[in-house]
Amino acid sequence: MNKTFDTIAGCVFLVVGAFFAVGSLGISRSSYGSTVGPNVFPFGLGTILMVLALIVLYQARRYTDRAKEKRAPDFRRFGLLLLATIVYMFIFESLGYVISTFVYLVFVFQVMERKKLFGSVAIAAFFSFFVYYVYVGVFQGTLPPFPDWPGF
Repeated sequence: MNKTFDTIAGCVFLVVGAFFAVGSLGISRSSYGSTVGPNVFPFGLGTILMVLALIVLYQARRYTDRAKEKRAPDFRRFGLLLLATIVYMFIFESLGYVISTFVYLVFVFQVMERKKLFGSVAIAAFFSFFVYYVYVGVFQGTLPPFPDWPGF
């Protein structure tokens, strides 16, 4: 565990989560044909990201350096995750929720741990379809499931 890197990452993700939550307040609260407005999902994600960032910050502050092991911060991995998130934001509408989220999650899981490709694919597929079903089927929200261009 790198206390400095975790603190910096926690602060960055806290700011990103706040950006999502505050930005979602500017989105209309209702959508035609939907009981859940388009502001709910980004606000929920922003809130979850802020809570997780606070947990990371708490754990980083609580951690004591017992081993005094000096490891360089893994800026490459952090940069890849940040870049993947930015690319995900841009491909979301063109590929739809299911495909873009699946690709994003598989990439993120592989950046975090490369050894378990099958598990990454299975979890990403389950999560993508499950969240889509819950949001659209249960909460009656609207998300683009698949891209329009291949004729789905």
